[in-house]
Order: sequence, then C-alpha cells, then structure tokens
Amino acid sequence: MADSAPTSRTSSEFPFVVDGHSYTSTLTALNGKSFASVDSYSDFLTTTFSGEVPRTKVRTARPSPVWKYMHKLDVPQVNRRKKMCEYVCTVCVDDGATAWEDSLIAMFGNQSSNGATHLRSRHKDLSLLEKRHPVSGRPPSKKPAKRQSVPSPSLSSSTVDDDDSSTSSKPPASTSTTPTTKKRKTTTSTTTKKHTVKHTVISSQATTETVAIYTISTECPALDEADLLATLVHPIAPTTFMDDFYQKKALAVHAPASRFNQLVHEGLDGLDDLGMGFTATSVHGETQGEIELFCAKQGHVTDWHFDFMENFTVQVAGTKTWKLQPGNVAYPVRGCTPHYKTQEVVEQQLKVHRLADPSFQYHPTFDNVSEVTLSPGSVLYFPAGMWHRVECTEDSISMNLSMFPTPHADVVVDALRQVLLQSDKWRRGVSYQTPADARAYMADLLVDLKAQIGKLSAADILPERLLLRGRGGGNAGDEDESDEEEKVPSHVLQLDDPFLLQDSAIDFEPTTLVTLNPLANLMHHADIPSIHHNTGFSPDDLVYILNVGFGHSSYMSSLRLEFQCSTLQASLIDVILEAQTQATQFSLQTLLALSKELEESPKKKSEMRELQVVLHFLTHAGFLTVVHDNVKAP
Repeated sequence: MADSAPTSRTSSEFPFVVDGHSYTSTLTALNGKSFASVDSYSDFLTTTFSGEVPRTKVRTARPSPVWKYMHKLDVPQVNRRKKMCEYVCTVCVDDGATAWEDSLIAMFGNQSSNGATHLRSRHKDLSLLEKRHPVSGRPPSKKPAKRQSVPSPSLSSSTVDDDDSSTSSKPPASTSTTPTTKKRKTTTSTTTKKHTVKHTVISSQATTETVAIYTISTECPALDEADLLATLVHPIAPTTFMDDFYQKKALAVHAPASRFNQLVHEGLDGLDDLGMGFTATSVHGETQGEIELFCAKQGHVTDWHFDFMENFTVQVAGTKTWKLQPGNVAYPVRGCTPHYKTQEVVEQQLKVHRLADPSFQYHPTFDNVSEVTLSPGSVLYFPAGMWHRVECTEDSISMNLSMFPTPHADVVVDALRQVLLQSDKWRRGVSYQTPADARAYMADLLVDLKAQIGKLSAADILPERLLLRGRGGGNAGDEDESDEEEKVPSHVLQLDDPFLLQDSAIDFEPTTLVTLNPLANLMHHADIPSIHHNTGFSPDDLVYILNVGFGHSSYMSSLRLEFQCSTLQASLIDVILEAQTQATQFSLQTLLALSKELEESPKKKSEMRELQVVLHFLTHAGFLTVVHDNVKAP
C-alpha cells in the first residue's frame, strides 16, 4: 500500500520499476515499488493519489536544444497509448489547446531523439536554438483535442541565440478534427525556471577559396545527437552550410573545448539534415560511415591525399595543422592516397578517377593551398575529394566522422537489375558458340533495355517511406546452405489500429490512380513454411510481408515491412493482386467494381476508412505507385 504521506516531496529521486524498466520519482510513495505492467502502475497512481497526481515541470540542465522544451515530471505518467512518459512538452502545455496526454513524451533511453521527432511533427516552425521560456501555469484540462496533421520537415536553426527577452513562438493551430479519447481527470501544478543565455560572439572570421574559418570567443552549443549538424557547424545555420559548404568547400570553427565535454556520453549519430536518408546505410543494412579516433605523437604527418567520404573532424586534445587544396574530381567514389605504395591500389585509384577526368594526376598541384590549425574545441568539415595534408604540431587526439552517401548510379542500377531479372532472356547465363553469337544476343538485349527502363518511375525506386524512414530490416539473402535461422527483431504494423483509422492526415481519394511497383513483392506470412520461419502468428492471421528494392547482388531489400490488417483490408489486397492481370492502372473505385463482395461491403463510413488506410499505406510503403491524383480510372 502507499506511504502514509504520498504527496511528501524531497529533492531526491526515488527509483521504481514498471514492466522491468527502471524509472525515478521525487515522491516517496513510489520508492522501491515494482509494477508488473503499465496498467498496474496506472491503477496505483489513480488509487494512491485519488486522481490528483502531482506533476511539476523541472527544467533539465542538458544542453541540447531539444531538451529546452522537455521538462521532467515528478511522477512518470502513462499516455493514451499505454507508454511510460517521464517528460512533458512545454510547447504543447503552453498552447492551451493540447490535451495533457498528448503533451507527454517518452524519451527512450533518456535520449532526446524522440523529443526531436515530437517537435518536428507537432511544432514544425519551432527553431531549436531559440531561447524560449515557457510561461508558468497549469496544463489545460483534458478535453478532446485535435490531432496534428502537418508534415514533418527538418527543424530550422538560427545562427545566433536569441536573448532572454525574446518572446516564445507559438506553434500553428492544428487543422485536423479527429477527436482523442478522454482519460481520468488529473490536475497539475507547474513551476519553471529561467536560464541566462549569452549571445554567440564571433571574434574573428577568415575566408579563402578553399576554407572559411570562424573563431567563437563565447560558449556555443555542445554537440547534441538530436541536432548534430546544427551543433557541429554552429554558428553557421544548417541551410547555409548545405548551400555554401557541403560538397563545395571546407569550414573550420574554433570554439571553447567545453563543447565536447559530453561527447562520449551522448554518442554521435543523427545527421539527417545532410539529406542522406536511406543512403546512410548500405543495402546490407550496415552504416555507410565511420567514427575513427586518431591518437598521434607530435610531428606525425599524414601526407597529401583525398578521401571519398564527407568528413567532420573534431579536435579533442592537442593541436593539428591541416593544409587544404580544392580537388579536381567531384563526388569521387574512391580516395586518392599517393602515400600508399602498392601498385594495385595506385592502379585502381587512377583508373577510377580517370573515368571522371581523363587527365587526372596522382598528386595535388600545390597552387591554391590554405592552412588551418585545430585546437581543442575546433571542428573542421572538408568535402570528399579535397586534397589535405595533416601534421600533429603537438601530441594529438581527434575524432573523425565520415559519411559515404550512396551514388545515384548504385541506386538506379540495383533497381534496373531487379527489373531485368524478371525476364528469362536477362536471367540466362552467358553461353555462346562464337563471338558473333554472343554479340548478336547482346545487341537484342540492348534493344530490349530501353523498354525495361521505361517500366520504372522515380517513385518506384524511391517510395516515400524509404526516403522518410530509411532502410528497413531484411533477410540476409540466399543462405540455402545454412540451417541456422538468424533472429531479426521485427515490428508488425497494425493497419486496423483505431488511431490510424482516426488520423485525418492519412487520406486516399477513391479516384486516385495507382499501379503496382515492379520493384515490390508482397507475400502472406503463411506462404513461408513454418519449418523455415516462425513468424509467431497462426496461418489464419492476416499478416503480410512487403519487400521493396532487392535488385542488389545480395538480394537484400532496401525496405522490408510486416503488417497485419482487418478482414476487409485483406480482401482488398486480394483484389489488388488479382487486378494486376486485368489492368495496369486502377483506383479504389475500380477495385471495388472488380469485386462484388467488396462493392457491397463498405456501406459504413468506417469500412470505407479501413480501405483508404490500407491503400494509403501501400502507396506510402512502395507496393503501389500513384499515377495521378483525382482522375477517374478508365
């Protein structure tokens, strides 16, 4: 049973456990408690506090721009989706229109990435570097609230922090009308505390054709995993960096070393602002990038060379002098390392670079050299293909972040290969009696190649979900010789989830024309014999597996999704699979006409909604490709 004084408060945080996960609270009533489930924890709160759970917002001391808007609760709460939430979004609280449950945030692993996602989706106009001070007050009473339905663009960043007197910007009002479910009544008291914010002072600036150098004399934002690009290139705005520096010229920023104090604890990821999206990982699911730590003694020199990666280097200790010169190969696919002595390396690099520049020479010209010395607190960006020479002027420790964006050529060739493999004549192995026979067969294939390319559209190759969410998991290719099953965690999407059905942002016009994506494959989970794969579902469960883009030689999918749907939604999927033999283009209207059962079935608005949601998902995920909106199918 609860402590006799459940609302007594101290400055300590008391641990307790819910469903095997550890949390803390400032209330002694929860000290040492263990709850088997979220439901039992929620019941305990209701019983112990009689529906009046104290929740005080406490500003976190962490430096991330995201954390400015996330205030920790005295008592972790359970939101409407049965998730434990230790934080509340103060922007939602202050707007006066958002239900309390929709203000709660589950910050997974105490990282800020989930808060950043919330801010992007709910408060798209919010500047993460803006110094906003929430107004003290009580959260709004829980009433039906409108679900946000705005898109989620990247968060903008200002180049210089606003001062304390700046007013907070309110997010735009939602235009959706989907009601949310009312929960048990609670009241909340809130307190806030202002922090003094200093302007970023740029004490000097120098620019050459090769590199721009900024020196900051005051504290600047610490590196933060939720907004890494903005904090790496500060005081330059990410948009300015992308327009003026990325893949063009180098940028060096000298700042106090304290910005790296939390580097090891925070981790380094989340460079979504670079726009690499799914190309930040290879088709094998491996991250196409490296984080390297360089420790070298004074006097160590790495001679002139260039890399094929986009690089950020962070100087942690000591000093290092960089000499830089613009390269003569744009977007190189291999580095150039004259200090490597083996013929094989030199020959490969020369032949590859002479694809782009037949006159390419294996050394820089030394006619436009710039120099910059990095000290603790400095960050240097230099693009792929830029010649550089590095010398440690003191014992040095530095960290290098390298990203390998996938060339468009690889993406298109993989897609084309998948289309070609659907044809017998393209799958046929090379076999010939005479050279003339081989060339004649190849000539026929090249004629056919134009028709095969015409089967593809940009939306087929790059479905929306792939661009927004990155690569999904996938099977590890053809492993016929292996009896061992590699267990890959999977998440099954529920397309009949009431929250999806109520979300007005998910829409699909009955007259929208779609066609099947030639790069997609949809199978029922029961198609895979249970002896080979245990899905965890019975054969009658309406669970499907969608694979998109598996033309790579490994046959790894660029996107793999599992989803479960209702009986009505499954009936529509069956009609779609049958329709591919009858029509190249179809709409929801024509699909209903093809099935007497479906044409008679969706008489209720809720049933039509189920069909719209599944079609929206299939186009979003890439199984279907939109041909034209709001045009009646023939």
